[in-house]
Amino acid sequence: MPLSHHVTPRCLKVQANLEKLLLTPLPLPYTLLVSRSIWLYVIFSPFALASALGWYTPLFNAVIAYVFFGLEEVARQMEAPFRTQAQCLPINWLCRNIEISINEALNEDSPPPIHINEQWVLS
Repeated sequence: MPLSHHVTPRCLKVQANLEKLLLTPLPLPYTLLVSRSIWLYVIFSPFALASALGWYTPLFNAVIAYVFFGLEEVARQMEAPFRTQAQCLPINWLCRNIEISINEALNEDSPPPIHINEQWVLS
C-alpha cells in the first residue's frame, strides 16, 4: 500500500499550517517600525546618557547598538525559518527522516538519507 494511504487528516492539517507559516511574511510596516525605532534609539540615546556616563557613553551606546541590531537580525531570519541557509531549520532532512521511518514501519523501500555537513548545510 503506498505511503499516501497512511497519511492522516491530522498530518495534512499540520502540513497546511506549516505552509501558511512559510507563505505568510511579516507585514512590512511592522518591520520598518522596529528598524526605525532601533535606529532612533541608538542615535538619540547618547544624548540622554551623556550626563550620567560621561566618556563611557560611546562604549555603552556601542553595546546597546550591537544588542539591538543583533536582535533585529535574529528576528529577520526567524521570519522565514524554512529557507536553505545554514541557520534555518533543516526541514528537508527532517521530512526525509520521517519518510524513512514510515517506510521502515511499512516494510517498504526507503529513499537514501539526506546528509548534513559540519555547518548544518544540507548536501
